[in-house]
Amino acid sequence: MRAELHCDIGQQMVCAESRLKWHAEYKPDVVPRLLVQAISSFPDHLIHLRVVALRVDALDHFVDCVARQCAQLATKTDRREFRARLEPEMSVAELEHFDRVLGAEWHRLRGRKPESNK
Repeated sequence: MRAELHCDIGQQMVCAESRLKWHAEYKPDVVPRLLVQAISSFPDHLIHLRVVALRVDALDHFVDCVARQCAQLATKTDRREFRARLEPEMSVAELEHFDRVLGAEWHRLRGRKPESNK
């Protein structure tokens, strides 16, 4: 027997938000992994997921996750477009954090050493 439940995107987002809120309160160590899953599952809803991360006090984890996801994109143009989607909603500090994590992850994925800032 199969239930074959089908939820629309709004219902799925509510479920993701509820799950993140519950884990933030009762099992905060799980939140970073759930954020990775939510960001991968809902790449077109990053702004909403940022708001959820802010509500559950996991904004740093969110920024880490989206920066790593961005670093995986193949072209510089794709990475710039990804960042531009987030930029209007993120603070200067968040964008600086994003850029640091993005740079480190980009270098790690490509087996390159980061350039030193001399």
